[in-house]
Amino acid sequence: MATIDIGKIKPVFKGTYDNSTAYTLDDIVYYNGSSYVAKTSTTGNLPTDTTKWNILASGSGGIWDSTLALGSAGQSVKVNSGGTALEFGTISAGTYSVHAISKYNYQTQVNQSNGSAYHDIAGGNYVQFQPTSTNDLIYISHYCAYYLSGNDTGADVYMMMKEGSSSIGSGDTKLNYDGNHAQYISGSSVSLYKTTSKSFILPCTGLNTSSVYYLEQAGSTHNNNQVQFNLASSGASGSYRCHNVTLIHYKA
Repeated sequence: MATIDIGKIKPVFKGTYDNSTAYTLDDIVYYNGSSYVAKTSTTGNLPTDTTKWNILASGSGGIWDSTLALGSAGQSVKVNSGGTALEFGTISAGTYSVHAISKYNYQTQVNQSNGSAYHDIAGGNYVQFQPTSTNDLIYISHYCAYYLSGNDTGADVYMMMKEGSSSIGSGDTKLNYDGNHAQYISGSSVSLYKTTSKSFILPCTGLNTSSVYYLEQAGSTHNNNQVQFNLASSGASGSYRCHNVTLIHYKA
């Protein structure tokens, strides 16, 4: 007697879709939060291929996979680069993300009456960072209030950096030194109360990822005329006056 194939008595659930599995008519699979039923025999065709599959039940926007492995500490669920599914990963702002912040404020006045390219006006305070890669970026912002006493008086404030030690001195690296005439009085019988604010981005190109780098704000003077750094003018108030430094480490 001839045998007649009347097809499957009922659909067969095949679990999570596998690209290498051969599926036949009415097989049901789970894929990215939804279930699909095969319209024909198919191998290697995603369930989103409407020529091979019909959607049976839609769930979670079609992107959640219940088999998704738990991510690492600090990671979040985000859409993958292809925009087709969810995954665990680190959420960053564009190419870079904030890795660390270091800051200090110093409010003790420092008087200098000898000309020098370097005066310690930080009182042992410093900010620091350690590159995670040579592609990292370091944003530095610093501020100082000071007083120039009279004719032929010049000064500047800038950042100094040292690798591996917080004992910063005159022989270490000047980062944004504009010279001891950056602020200058040339007229007679005059003086100047001055505030200087600078900011810049320091690339970590050429820096050592195994080293900690220490930075302080420093001062310079043109000659022996007095300059008063970290000056609190009359009526000054607040926690971030006189001498302030902020460093933000952006990780690539």
